[in-house]
Amino acid sequence: MALGSGPVRTGRERHVYALVARLLADPATRDIGAGLAREACHDWRAAPVGLLPLLVRHCGRVISPAMAKALTTASISEAAMHAHGALVAEVPFTPYPRASRPSGSPPSSYDSATAAAVLRAEPVDTGRLLRASEIFGAVLDAGPLTFRQAAQLYNLTFKRPGRMQAMCAPLWLRHAGPTALPRILALMTPHLGDYAIGE
Repeated sequence: MALGSGPVRTGRERHVYALVARLLADPATRDIGAGLAREACHDWRAAPVGLLPLLVRHCGRVISPAMAKALTTASISEAAMHAHGALVAEVPFTPYPRASRPSGSPPSSYDSATAAAVLRAEPVDTGRLLRASEIFGAVLDAGPLTFRQAAQLYNLTFKRPGRMQAMCAPLWLRHAGPTALPRILALMTPHLGDYAIGE
């Protein structure tokens, strides 16, 4: 699959993909290219589909930690794995785990106090938060979000497109209520096929 195929790409996105290709092709800059590919996979939904073949082609026999992280990040995309699963199967790295959960609501590993402490340690304008759904879910289970927590969730949901946005959109809907539904639908509807959330 060519990098230019699929959804319309912005000039910046095309430039980053071309830069990743050049950096990956040179062994001296391969880890830098892998890091940039990983960031692109966080920033653009289509990036894993376009970049995963490049990562596989240039990963080498011994996979560096930077390359392993980039491959794992790209493997989160259901679309990328569907398109390039056979190619990825030949590479010795640990794909992103796809845990199957029992029916019903999965138990949270955070209590509300721990989750609130984690959020206090994060900046308001955070762009990523590992286990955001569990953290905000625990806080929402205990009651409404504080103004600061709501600002953090807002930024995760609306400020930076990508997987984090898809994970946080249902939490924002839970926080803000039904009046937020039109905005969430407008935000997420164009990307429904990009990632499977939950089961």
